[in-house]
Amino acid sequence: MADTPRNVRTEPGDRRRVTYALETLYEHQDFDWVIDTIPHVLAWIASGTAGDQRPGLVFRLTVALPSGATPEQMEIALIWSVDALEQRDVALRAKVERLCSHRTVDRERIPENAA
Repeated sequence: MADTPRNVRTEPGDRRRVTYALETLYEHQDFDWVIDTIPHVLAWIASGTAGDQRPGLVFRLTVALPSGATPEQMEIALIWSVDALEQRDVALRAKVERLCSHRTVDRERIPENAA
């Protein structure tokens, strides 16, 4: 199983980069929510394929803390292993392929459900 999110770059003046393995959602969130969400995530960000592990997809964002501290610039590098994800959902590839074929009522909601 993958580790929890980890910092991979914290140089002064640089964006902080956190690497997050998608399969760790099963540890950090409710199973029923994750098993319905992961296929949408892969259909949305993985160019419509549930292929093998992909290089990290990087999201850049500004994090504003409620304490009023200066907003922090950071990056979240999302990585995943389909083999590891399939250990939790054996029908994962078929679900992603179905979503990508648009033969589902969710076809227009893939980005919304993935987010």
